Amino acid sequence: FQCKTLELQPSYTGAQREILQIYTILGKIDEALIYAKKLYDESNKNNPYTIQGYLLSLIKSKNNKDENKKIISELLIQLKEIGTDISIEMYKRAEISYKAFIDNNYEVLKEIKELSDSYPDNHYILMEMFDIADKFDDFRLMEESNKKLKELALSGRKNLENAVNINNIIFKNKCGNDIKADLSAIKSKIPEEIFKKLEQRIYGKNIKEIF
Repeated sequence: FQCKTLELQPSYTGAQREILQIYTILGKIDEALIYAKKLYDESNKNNPYTIQGYLLSLIKSKNNKDENKKIISELLIQLKEIGTDISIEMYKRAEISYKAFIDNNYEVLKEIKELSDSYPDNHYILMEMFDIADKFDDFRLMEESNKKLKELALSGRKNLENAVNINNIIFKNKCGNDIKADLSAIKSKIPEEIFKKLEQRIYGKNIKEIF
């Protein structure tokens, strides 16, 4: 699991990007924003990965949205001007996320689905699709995005397995299903900190020990 890599190599930006994704899945945007800003501040400002991580964390932050909008606009321009295939995809994804989490525009469900169809092997888009579908309570799209993510994991991309399992727990809980067995199964597979944050998302901040 990539978060264990981060514990051994704190400066390894690839591992930090992975922990940003996990924190976002778990709804821990404040933690994600701390990681993302630090990574952006300490990196090459033309690195689309660090721009995009910081950008999405700002978009999803519930605090100071008005204050953040100027930074978000600057980062969007910066990402678009890089002009590579990767940065353009990230720009499109960030625009969709902006419409979802700041404009609260339900129509983005169609847009993120179309973007996913254009980049079928891009797991970041699938994770974003799950997150947006979760926000708008689109159970069908949540299930579809995680199914496709699971297919990528089964095709050899084993680093996605825990993200798939976490998404599955979030989805089952949202559907009202019992997830205690799923939590027990994943507990030994992910870092304790991440497991606690998953519990917090499911049960709230003041939870009791249930294992």
